[in-house]
Formats: sequence, C-alpha cells, structure tokens
Amino acid sequence: GRARMEDAVIYYFENEIDAEHQKEQLLDTVARDTDLDLPEEELLADSSQWTIPGKYPYPSVQQSETLSAGQGGLVLFSNCLQIFSEYCGKVMPHAQRDGFWHYSETDPDVLEICRYPSPAGWQDVTRAEVEEYWGDALVDKMVKKKNMTQEKKFLFVVIVKMRERGFLDPHNEPIPHALEHSKSVCKLPAFESGVNIRPKFAQTVPGGAAAGALAVWTDDDYTTKLNLLCQKKFGNAFK
Repeated sequence: GRARMEDAVIYYFENEIDAEHQKEQLLDTVARDTDLDLPEEELLADSSQWTIPGKYPYPSVQQSETLSAGQGGLVLFSNCLQIFSEYCGKVMPHAQRDGFWHYSETDPDVLEICRYPSPAGWQDVTRAEVEEYWGDALVDKMVKKKNMTQEKKFLFVVIVKMRERGFLDPHNEPIPHALEHSKSVCKLPAFESGVNIRPKFAQTVPGGAAAGALAVWTDDDYTTKLNLLCQKKFGNAFK
C-alpha cells in the first residue's frame, strides 16, 4: 500500500536477497524430506489424546487398554473415513459412493443421512442420531480438516454403530457374513436402459452436394441417421 497521510512515517526494510533465497531452499528441502514425516501410528496416537468420556475414542479408554492405534482396533476421527471406505469397497465393490451420502434438499451443505450396506440390508444413520450421540460435546476442534467436520462426526457414529451391530470385527474389518451376503441383500438402484444420441453425424454432404458445400440437413436426413443408429444399437428388436 501507500502512505495516505502527509505526515506519515515510512519504515523501509531491506532484505538480503541471497540470504532469503537460502532460507527458501532450506524450507523447500525440509518440506520434501519424507524422513521427517510422523509415522501413521504417531498421527493416530496424537488424535487419540482427545477424549470424551464414553464417546471418544471408541472403544472407550477403559475398554481399549489392551488395544493400540497400530492394531487398528481404535476408531478415531483420523481413521474413520478410511474404515468406512474400505468396508463399503469390500462388501459392495460396484456401488456408487455418492449414494451413501444424502444431503438436505433445502440446504445442500447439510448432511441428513449416511447409509451403508450390511447383511441385514441398507442401514441408515440419521442426523438426529448423530446429534444425540455427541450431545453438547465440543468436537469441532478435534477434527483437523475443518471442511470435513460434519462428515467426520457422522462417520465416527456410523463406525461405532457398525461395530456395535457386529458388521465390523474388533479390528475394524468386515465380518465374513457381511462380505458374503451384503451384496445380495442390498440391491443397487436400477437405471433405465437407453441410448445417448449426440448431434454428430458422418462428415458427408447430404443430397449429393458438391464437396465443400454447406450441408443443409432436412428432417428426412435426421430420421435416416436416427434409424440407422437404432438398428445398429438394438438390431431386430427395434421397429
């Protein structure tokens, strides 16, 4: 900016260009050094330092004394998305992931329902259940990715219910029964068969016009192309 007052005092700091470049290179080197990354076990352990008695982490601290984050038994904000994605990918490998999330029709930023497949059919976890679970606990500060706070609060409750209902084992893996039967019990939505017709045709001039002439398509030309396309697509089934 510029000084707008006539009697403004202006301070000028001169940087040493070479020294600043050295700092830049040092910062870039440190940022790219993967040896300095924290192991996943430490990251999980760090997120488990937060506790809400009887709610977070899962199982509770008293129940999980024999488990460690590295064993995969704990459910945390830092791993609940991975647990959910791996479970759904194993029991319903061809399901559209978008179908698991249902947002409000009046406010697309508000998540209303998270559903997941199980050997007992599709299971829904509603916003009311999530709010009841957390109550007045201040959990927003516990989620590192703030743009995922709502989804992480949902997913944590979803994983807890999956564990309690026996769809996940103590190591957060799908039970054999879920792997064997979820796909046959949870039907995917049926899509109507159809054909997408694009307004593109062969580069030939209709009506025998000279090469390079402007092509003027008539209704008969469009009908002919459409009939040919449908004959190729559906064969004798098209009349």
